[in-house]
Formats: sequence, structure tokens, C-alpha cells
Amino acid sequence: GWKRAFIFGIGNVISDFVLMGATITLYEMLRSKIEGFLCYFYLASAVIFAYLAFDAYKGGEHDKTEGKPISGSFPLFLKGLTIGVVNPVQITWWLTAGLASISMFGIPWMAGLALSGMIWISLFPKMVETGCDYNSRLATFIIKLVSTSILLAFSAYFLLLFIIKYL
Repeated sequence: GWKRAFIFGIGNVISDFVLMGATITLYEMLRSKIEGFLCYFYLASAVIFAYLAFDAYKGGEHDKTEGKPISGSFPLFLKGLTIGVVNPVQITWWLTAGLASISMFGIPWMAGLALSGMIWISLFPKMVETGCDYNSRLATFIIKLVSTSILLAFSAYFLLLFIIKYL
């Protein structure tokens, strides 16, 4: 249910804070060396977001039998945290789009990301559960459409930044 998704999501959001801290540290250590190459981080970010959009578009019908369900809140939280910290896509996102965003927007962006993450894990699981109870096929279609559209918009944004900065 949505409560389990919320608990898992808390672990995953905290993993984003861990990766954000590592990315900020890396950025501060290498800032003078990478300033001239940031436009390539924009291009890499565009590619990552395009990949995520494609993945969202083709996905949606995930295997519901991923093994024995985890009982208890803390193990579920730890699973969300662990999966987030070692997820290659999440790590790649932080090293591209995360790094580019930190360099452009700084602290306000990080605060907005934290707030949006908390809103996401609070509302999204409940909306999915409600939508699937109402009409599973329609809910899946809407989730795929909205997710793909948002990710493509971010991809286009970073591609435009690359074009502006590179040309």
C-alpha cells in the first residue's frame, strides 16, 4: 500500500541527500577544473533525462513478485536507502544533472529538491493506489504520459543550455 511506499520513499529521499552531499563535495573540490566543461555536463544531463523519459514511456508494468515482502518499517526504510545509494542511474543522475543544477542554482535548488521529494513520496503513492483502484490501465497511461513529458522537458532544457553555452 501507499504507507509502505512512503516509508521506502523516505529511505530513497535520504539517499538523495547522501548523494547530494557527495556531489557538492566533489563539485567544490573540482570547481576550478570543471568550470570550462560544464556545458558537457548539460549535454550529459539531457541524455540522462531522455533515457529516463524513454524508460518511463516503455515501463509501467513492473513485476509485482520481486520476492518476499519486507515486514517492518525500519527494514523497508533501509531497503529504500540502500537501493538509492547504490543505484547506478541515481548516481549517474547526480554526477550529471545534479552537478549541473548545483552549479547553476545552488542552495535554493537543493531546498526545492528536498521539498519536492517529500511531496512526491507523500502524494504519489496515494495517487497511484487511488488511480489503480479506479482504473488501473488509465492510471498507468496517465503516469507514463506525465512522467515522460516532464522528463523530456528537462532533457530539452539541458540540451538548450548546452547549445547556448557551447555555441
